[in-house]
Amino acid sequence: MAGIGFELKKVFDKHTITSSVKGFSYAIFVISGPMIISLVMIGAIMQMLRLAEVPMAERSLFGSIIMYSYIFSAITASGFSMVISRYTADKLYVKDSSDILASLLGIIALCCAAGAVVGGVFYSLSPLPFVIKLLSYLVFIELTIINVMMVYISAVRDYKKVTLSFGVGLAAAYLFSVIFIALKVEVLTAVLAGIAMGFLMNCLFLITVVKGFFQELSDRTFGFLHHLKKMPLLLLTNFLFTVGLFGHNIVMWLWSDISASTMDTYLYAPSYDTATFYAIFTIIPALIVFVVRVETSFDEKYKNFGNTVVNRGTLRDIENARKKMASVLRNELTYVFEVQLIITLVSVLIGANLILPLFEDNPQTILLFVDLAVGYFLTYMTFFVITVLLYFDNQEDAFKTALLFLATTVAFTYLTIKLGPVFYGLGLGAGALISMLAGGYLLSKTLEDAVFRMFTKHTHFEFKLRR
Repeated sequence: MAGIGFELKKVFDKHTITSSVKGFSYAIFVISGPMIISLVMIGAIMQMLRLAEVPMAERSLFGSIIMYSYIFSAITASGFSMVISRYTADKLYVKDSSDILASLLGIIALCCAAGAVVGGVFYSLSPLPFVIKLLSYLVFIELTIINVMMVYISAVRDYKKVTLSFGVGLAAAYLFSVIFIALKVEVLTAVLAGIAMGFLMNCLFLITVVKGFFQELSDRTFGFLHHLKKMPLLLLTNFLFTVGLFGHNIVMWLWSDISASTMDTYLYAPSYDTATFYAIFTIIPALIVFVVRVETSFDEKYKNFGNTVVNRGTLRDIENARKKMASVLRNELTYVFEVQLIITLVSVLIGANLILPLFEDNPQTILLFVDLAVGYFLTYMTFFVITVLLYFDNQEDAFKTALLFLATTVAFTYLTIKLGPVFYGLGLGAGALISMLAGGYLLSKTLEDAVFRMFTKHTHFEFKLRR
């Protein structure tokens, strides 16, 4: 999100009503555009399956395949994404982009290898037909590659092409699905083949964008592995937080009484997973506000603080700059918290009483939505704290916060299963609240020690300043 924030700052620096509208529109378009396009495509295909009178068992299987592909591709790519992000940033800082395109090939190779292990173990135990296994694996691995490639797109900062890529790819997925069905291919196979083709086009489009920007190809395909060895906490932090995002779902699949199974392959919790789907929508405003308010306004004070040190300011000047930076950060994080709290409460009231009853006839889904909306609100407040900790290169405390988030959300979700259905959905919020408070304390200590960290972590600070 930092790359987006820097681009938005250029827009907002014009200080006009038009630039403000353009900035917020750009933020909404970039941050939530690909997500919305993806969900529209999945919804359109689900509707197509209903109109084709595909049996409920096959529709459930399709939904499970897509859900598992999205969740486990995000988990598989999470650690690689953070490492390659730092590697790319450091390369751009020293103005040496010759190895970046080569690293893309290396990271794709690693993703395919990791995905082959994960997918191979999982599908080796499944009774699904081979063609369904193959297509499901292709969708999973393509999503993994797309997740990692978003790092390179952030470096290129051509976000319009990103959204265009998702639009073209997902439109192609729907079109290919229709064509395959018209050719009398079995419906589930046709739809999965169409989605695999669409995501393949998405991958190729993104690779073309990156290749057009980083044109030099070196032979250092796996040069980024040095960063993995040097900064393993980056990989672990993002990996643990991403697992925590979905850990509560997995616990519900494995141990709750609302769990179900599809074709002896996929476990899922229908009412809980559906409520999760709706709850995630409520957090989009927080992502946008964080990027627009925190990344843009805080960045100015952050650079001012660093420049005061670099330009050999007096101790009083440095301390004043630190206090202003800390004050702006606290104010902006508080603003994000308050805005999203209001949005979450309104979403819960309107969603649970007016909107969801139009789409859902399961009262348990609506009740779970309320608890999970609050849970995701606290989860993304934790995520913002981790993001700012990494802004100061405080990898140790970011790792501790992510680890605490995973451990507490999983433990509390399991506890709610033991307590009974009335407590379902509360585990995520309970764990996220503890993690947010603990991370907030660590962030407060980081801000107090910012001068010390500036002198001891100068390489990262210099990169952020010049960027």
